[in-house]
Amino acid sequence: MISLNEFLIHKTDEERCQWLNSYLKEVTKLHQNRQAATLEITVTSTSEYTLEIASLPNSSLTDNKWCIANLIDCLTRLYPRYDRYLSQLWHPDSFIKDYPPLKTIEKRVYKKRKAREKNLKHCFENNTHFQVSKSWNHYQVIQKAFDGPELTRLLQAPDQAIAEGEILKDCKATTVSLYKMANGQKVIIKRYNSKGTAYSLTRSLIDSRARVCWQGALLLDQIGISTPKNLAMLEVRQGPWIKTSYLITEFKEGETLSDLYREEHEQSSWPTIARQVEDILLTYPRVRVAHGDFKATNFIIDKNQPIMIDLDSFRSCSFFKIFKDTYFRDLDRFERNWVRCPSAMKLFTPIIQNARYSCLSATL
Repeated sequence: MISLNEFLIHKTDEERCQWLNSYLKEVTKLHQNRQAATLEITVTSTSEYTLEIASLPNSSLTDNKWCIANLIDCLTRLYPRYDRYLSQLWHPDSFIKDYPPLKTIEKRVYKKRKAREKNLKHCFENNTHFQVSKSWNHYQVIQKAFDGPELTRLLQAPDQAIAEGEILKDCKATTVSLYKMANGQKVIIKRYNSKGTAYSLTRSLIDSRARVCWQGALLLDQIGISTPKNLAMLEVRQGPWIKTSYLITEFKEGETLSDLYREEHEQSSWPTIARQVEDILLTYPRVRVAHGDFKATNFIIDKNQPIMIDLDSFRSCSFFKIFKDTYFRDLDRFERNWVRCPSAMKLFTPIIQNARYSCLSATL
């Protein structure tokens, strides 16, 4: 069994359309039988799969609202990168004739995605996934899947761990260290340095940068953009005053886009990676979240899969104009990456243009 999201990732555009068309037809059949669909599928051959089903709540056979709600739920959980194919499938003569117009569906899907985004606030509460510890002097969150004595010791003396690790970056704003724990696991420790009392007081009125990155990584994972897994977050406090904060994430080894896309580099993998990057760029307008820094060094290639790092400037936008201005600045920055590599510029220019058009057309 596999999620439709993961199944479609490495498919061509044509294959994605075919599989989505097949999926939506099967959803329609289930609805006719008063059953609900999920995104879980079982692949039975190179061209067929079956859907996992669940019973719908009791409702009138003539009432279609539960069917529409289930369809919207499935499309909400579908990675936003696949939204662009729906317009090719949504026409009056197709299986969707009993559903609302696509524009109506898209608006409801967008609103539901934003509602799911708000539910991420639970990542700062004690529950089955997260363990929260707080006092007058600290606020700490650990993702339970990665909890253990080694991580506990690290959080007790993060500055010592940073000093013992390999310093990757050290500037006024942040210090980044690659640290190898006793169990052999490599992690990234990022300390957000205080720039003075006034700055610390200002940051205390809003979310710390570690908290922004923590929640941003969870949101990116939810919408299908890979990023290093969160392990723990720590804020050193004095009551409400945040002195400094730390973020510990898993370490992802791989080339950056700036290393890969060089004229002297072997170029056979370029189109494949570029297509994966395009999927990422086209995701942001569908949910109106902005990364804030599309430097080529913020894209790590791990097993031919782009992973986004450095979420310090990450933000979620409610208003389209604010998002558009931020996103276009990100695209401008992404374009500047390739000024010294004409081959890469030629490859990415249509992708950037498509991303701009996607943003302007996604005024939900």
